[in-house]
Amino acid sequence: MWLRHDRRLGSDGELSVVASTNVWGSIAQAVAGDRIEVESLISEPTADPHSYEASPLDAAAISDASLVVYNGGGYDHFVDDILESVGGDVPTVEAFALFESGEHSDLHAGHDHGTSTDAPASEAPAEDEATHDHAGDDHAGHDHSGVNEHVWYDLATADAVAHAVAEQLSELDPDAPGCIAPMPPLSMRACTAFPM
Repeated sequence: MWLRHDRRLGSDGELSVVASTNVWGSIAQAVAGDRIEVESLISEPTADPHSYEASPLDAAAISDASLVVYNGGGYDHFVDDILESVGGDVPTVEAFALFESGEHSDLHAGHDHGTSTDAPASEAPAEDEATHDHAGDDHAGHDHSGVNEHVWYDLATADAVAHAVAEQLSELDPDAPGCIAPMPPLSMRACTAFPM
């Protein structure tokens, strides 16, 4: 599951959000507003998350984070490796899982990711592929049946990530104030400082 709940504060008593890339970091920062500083581990446009080697500081940032926002789907596998090594108690928002599920977005209605079981039998994924759990796979030679893991290009997924980040931050800091400012264009309902 892409959402895990646990109230985690940094050593300074503040919430900390770590994103794998600046794309997801920008979305998390837009939701968090001025209340929380979001750290993006990969901010260089020339860096390739597929082959990124996390430093010990990256691993510490992820393991100490109140919330980790990442792409998933094999794109930034170093995050999965670190999360697995720290025992899985770090709350996360995984964009690829949201993309595959179609949850958390107002924009997903009627949107097909190629995993619908309503397709004719010749087009529907095989039973083992439709139910295959991608968590922990090394993805070497792995096929997502034509689904592109670069899900930041999907507006509905970006919207879903914003909603999931807001949900997580609201649970981590239930005393957060209400909606402060609109956050177009992700969603007409989206706003900063968590509530959505």
